[in-house]
Amino acid sequence: MLTGLFTACVAPVLEARAIGHLGKEKFGVLSSGEPIMSLPVGLLLLGEVPGWFVAAGVLIIVVAIVANTAELDRPLLRYLGRLE
Repeated sequence: MLTGLFTACVAPVLEARAIGHLGKEKFGVLSSGEPIMSLPVGLLLLGEVPGWFVAAGVLIIVVAIVANTAELDRPLLRYLGRLE
């Protein structure tokens, strides 16, 4: 029940506050990397061993993040280094 309450009520409020604090561009870059962070969590906490398709998915996400930040005319490392 607590998981459902958090997912339905608390998470959207925290995301809205993060967008207000970071701005939509920075929040978009950070939130698009969220599936990548589930990989070590699944491996360490759940014992799930990722297959080749997971590696392909991570690669696609990383390429999309790099392409997005390049489209914004900001090199990725410099852009992410300015996140506070």
